[in-house]
Amino acid sequence: MKKKTSDLIEIINQGRVKEFVAYISAKGEISEAVKRAVFKSKKSGIIKAYINGVFPAGSEFYKHQDLVALYGDRKTLATYYLYHSLDEVGQIALIKRGDFSKFSYFVGRRPKLTKEAFAFLLAEGRPQLVKYYLENCLEQAQINDLVASGNIRYIKYFTKVATPSELEAVADATKRMEDCDVKSEISEIKVLKPYLFVLG
Repeated sequence: MKKKTSDLIEIINQGRVKEFVAYISAKGEISEAVKRAVFKSKKSGIIKAYINGVFPAGSEFYKHQDLVALYGDRKTLATYYLYHSLDEVGQIALIKRGDFSKFSYFVGRRPKLTKEAFAFLLAEGRPQLVKYYLENCLEQAQINDLVASGNIRYIKYFTKVATPSELEAVADATKRMEDCDVKSEISEIKVLKPYLFVLG
């Protein structure tokens, strides 16, 4: 199926998703000008059709990783993760998307979020995503960031699922806190009290 680049760009700019999908499905040729037009259009239906119909393997998808994370279906994300990871831009987009299956699929393969993405998850993420991450993916080094966030709700939740060594790390990070109000609240978490006492 061959179409002139200008005709295809017109289809994209007018947001004619069905025609664009039909073109991609028929394995129509996608020129660089067309690729640029897709992302420049800012039309979610067109971008979604392109991301899920062409498949990400090159640098253009890394450049637009936030959109891949936002619009990619499971098959597309699986293909993408074979070639790339997501940096903080893509990770934050995935958290904003709020889709549990897509988020858990990503962190199940590349569990550590960047410092910025982890902070965003705690501040803005859906509780289901945060709890999954705290239960299954939190690394020892991120415990300091969790405590420093001052998010009592999630610190309490983590202490319920934490191992003894993780509880020690929470207590240690709490002892080093400068915010006395938050420190005092964390110190009231029952399961932490023995660890705080031992650390003196």
